[in-house]
Amino acid sequence: MWAGSSPTVPSSEVMAPGSRAARPSRTCFGSARSSTATARSYLTIFQAVPELPLQPIAAGRYRDRFERRNGKWRFAERRITVHMIGNVGHHLH
Repeated sequence: MWAGSSPTVPSSEVMAPGSRAARPSRTCFGSARSSTATARSYLTIFQAVPELPLQPIAAGRYRDRFERRNGKWRFAERRITVHMIGNVGHHLH
C-alpha cells in the first residue's frame, strides 16, 4: 500500500467569484500494482465579497476513487459531503 499525494487532482474547480476552496489535507491509499486508488480530502470554502468580510461559508470532505487506464490515473468518482454551511446569502450572486 502507498499513502501520499493523489495521482491526479484538478488544479482548479469552478468557483463563484470571490470564493476559493482550501484543501489542507489529503490522504490517498492504493497499491503500486493496483489499478484503483482512493483518497479522502477535507475542504473549507471561503468567500470575500464587497458586502461581507472574508469568511468561511462551507466545510466538508471529498471521497475520491481513481482508476489507472493506459498507465494514467484518472478520477472515477467523487463524493462530496458538506458538514457545515455558513452565510451563503451572497454566494453565486
